[in-house]
Amino acid sequence: MESSTVSKKVKEYEQFIEQYENYQNILSDAKAKNVHTFKRSIAKFEKFTDLAKKVLIDEKYKEIKKYESFIFSFLTQFTNLYETYEYPLLMNIADLYIAHGDYDKGDNYYRYILREEHGNLDVYLNWSKGYLTIDEEKSRSIAHEAIELMEENSPQYSDFLDILMM
Repeated sequence: MESSTVSKKVKEYEQFIEQYENYQNILSDAKAKNVHTFKRSIAKFEKFTDLAKKVLIDEKYKEIKKYESFIFSFLTQFTNLYETYEYPLLMNIADLYIAHGDYDKGDNYYRYILREEHGNLDVYLNWSKGYLTIDEEKSRSIAHEAIELMEENSPQYSDFLDILMM
């Protein structure tokens, strides 16, 4: 790995840790003051969760479990975030588990989201893409399952066909 790539990853990890500690403090303060509405920058929160997924892909499994516990404590505390971010963050965590070889846990999270979201095709697409570099056959199997649920004029149809044709 090039030194610039390593340097970038180290910088991103340091940013993640700094932001993680900041959000831990926000959570602690909110719990102490019984605050349930997040009034800070939503855009910064989204950048933090995106950075978490990017950084944790290279971290140890236990770090994913730690982040998962934290982020759902955070969402539970801040009820205005829960409805919007529960499933997207659960998909991020599922992707991290899959990338770390815990396919059962990642797949179970995706199945849960699909039950709650009534077979949302975007969820299927995200799940299928998550397996593309790990297990192409599994990726095609998920894509096939999704195609069975849709009509040919669905916006995602061609995306699933592309996966099936790989």
